[in-house]
Amino acid sequence: MNIKGYLLIKESGLPVGMENPVTVRRFSEIPKGFTKNNEDLFIRGFDDRTKITDSPYVNRGSIYFFLNSMGLEEAFDKVNSDLESKNIPSKNRIFLIGKAIRPENVKFCGQATYLHNKIIIDIVIGDRPSGQDSAPDFSFQINVNHGNPDLSKVDKTWKKVVSRICSDILKFYDKTCIEFVELKSGTFFYHDMYIH
Repeated sequence: MNIKGYLLIKESGLPVGMENPVTVRRFSEIPKGFTKNNEDLFIRGFDDRTKITDSPYVNRGSIYFFLNSMGLEEAFDKVNSDLESKNIPSKNRIFLIGKAIRPENVKFCGQATYLHNKIIIDIVIGDRPSGQDSAPDFSFQINVNHGNPDLSKVDKTWKKVVSRICSDILKFYDKTCIEFVELKSGTFFYHDMYIH
């Protein structure tokens, strides 16, 4: 995950995932009553010197940790000390805390890449964790002419979703890659972004 891309999505006003996550620099910044049940929560620490062009698959201080039965403060301290062990100065540490998405709740997920005059969208039905085949179930290559995506070849089943993704990704820069999820509940959001 690229924390700069995540924050840029959030700042743009687009739906950002993981059910109302918070970003903080210190434990004291976590809203009171944020956690009533730790079962589905995660905490992730980052180096805020990450660049928007860094691949989300390059580990630059990113620590991912599920709370499970551990308390939030204990988990925060663990992630913070892991970042310290990587020599990330405390002023450059940023933490993302939110509710994890269970794979069985994912309707589809994927990524879109805006590359010159094309948007390439790959969609996977359900969720495929790391290490599993991530070949898309559906792939669309959309031509963009003067900022207008040509959706004429998109099947009506996917037209609304593809149209939304095209509209949203065009708000960013050429060579942007953005990742998305739609839950079975109908909630759609973005959860990662970087620039090639």
